[in-house]
Amino acid sequence: MIVHAHYQQKNGGDPTEQWIQARTGCVTASEFGDIVDLSGKLRTGEMPRTYIAEKIFERWTGRKKPSNFFTVEVNNGVIVEEKAAAFASLEYGLEIQHVGFISNDDGTVGASPDGLIGWDGLKLDQPTKLPACFKPTANVTGIEIKCPALTTHIKWLMDGGLPKEHLAQVQGSMWMTGCESWHFLSYPLACYLDGFPPIHLVVERDEAWQANFSESIAKFMSKLDTEFAKIVEKNGGPPPRFAQKSYTINPENYSEKTGDIAP
Repeated sequence: MIVHAHYQQKNGGDPTEQWIQARTGCVTASEFGDIVDLSGKLRTGEMPRTYIAEKIFERWTGRKKPSNFFTVEVNNGVIVEEKAAAFASLEYGLEIQHVGFISNDDGTVGASPDGLIGWDGLKLDQPTKLPACFKPTANVTGIEIKCPALTTHIKWLMDGGLPKEHLAQVQGSMWMTGCESWHFLSYPLACYLDGFPPIHLVVERDEAWQANFSESIAKFMSKLDTEFAKIVEKNGGPPPRFAQKSYTINPENYSEKTGDIAP
């Protein structure tokens, strides 16, 4: 596991080039929900197929797929997130260390936590590679911060518990890091301006979800590699930047007829 020290955003909310490059072509926790359902089992249908196409785009070009993700609303959320992190530190006594990205050793799967808590010894100016035997203790965790529209936040308050749309990201962050728990904080602008109640949860690791996801992500990555290799063959070779790498089709867990991953 590698912890990349660079920040996710520049001042004002724009993403850093380091963060974009680290994520490009990488399957990330914020998008795990495109791959698996609420139980951690592999999805079928258009959602994972579209995500595979996006990752192939990024692998081939070396560029992040164009999107309108960083809108004014999102950038405003990033600014509020800084206040949310400060609130969490003061209100809950959390010493939050901001990092850019966490990936596996080959950079194919990763997560962008909004902060790490209790992680000692991380380098501040360069990536930190942790040994394979690394096992976080109970006080080593992280945090996911959301600054949604107030109506969304109110619905989350009404529903109680971790919002379903963020389950895969939170459990996936624990899968990436090996942590036993993860903090979730919802803190819209109204919390700062109007004293509206935030949502703070400490989410425990779900071992059944973790086991399902481990199996699902292995199959998904095999499918992604297979589909990329098929395009390399159709092209007569890889793009120039991949000239030194070899890609071959691995038919395991793949149905040529349906394009689905076998259970």
